[in-house]
Amino acid sequence: MNQARKSEQLLFDHGSRTPVKEIFQSVCDRLGKHYEAKGFKYFRSRPKLVYKETDLRLEIHMWSNNNTPGDQVTLEILPYFFSQRVLLNKKAKGIRQEANDGMILGYPAIFIQTLSDEPPGTVRVKHIYGEEMHRRDEASHEAVEIFGHTCNVYKITDEKFNQIIQFIDQRVLPYLDVLKDSDKLNAFLAGSCKRRLTYAKRSDFYDYISLSFPEEQERMLSLLQQSSLPQD
Repeated sequence: MNQARKSEQLLFDHGSRTPVKEIFQSVCDRLGKHYEAKGFKYFRSRPKLVYKETDLRLEIHMWSNNNTPGDQVTLEILPYFFSQRVLLNKKAKGIRQEANDGMILGYPAIFIQTLSDEPPGTVRVKHIYGEEMHRRDEASHEAVEIFGHTCNVYKITDEKFNQIIQFIDQRVLPYLDVLKDSDKLNAFLAGSCKRRLTYAKRSDFYDYISLSFPEEQERMLSLLQQSSLPQD
């Protein structure tokens, strides 16, 4: 049996004796096959999906940890958006290159947003398979919704696999459009909670705004400055 067929079979047909690594790999391989048909490139070693446009590059990394054989195989989805324009601008200025240079947005910023219909301190967590959890953060002055980006793929069903795809399609891919449209980006910033803005400011987002939307730069940077949370 070749590797691809073995991986496909393991996706829905595995048990307590199946190595955790093989179960995780089978899920990544199936996601890779699905998104390669949509223009992504799939890297099997250290699994990730990569989609490239003229300027933007999306990398969706897939990780797994804290696993329990026969019970828990974690899939963690970590998306990051990069700008070639920002990277080239840094090179032109002679700025020393680092691993995450050009990264402008991604996890965890895109997985947290303001809740306008709940009292301050409310935290609502929506998981990939549809479960919801509510808790209180008494130290917070805002209500937030968090989209959980991990799930258990042990004994995964076809329905749950489709929910993973739905999560990526609805919670990650739309930002390819948001980052290219000044109106959508302004709306994204205006509707952001302080925690999201804090996360965004830890990337090359400033440079991206300045280079991509010079006419909107003042307004966007003003919205980005709304965050007063510490930067460490």
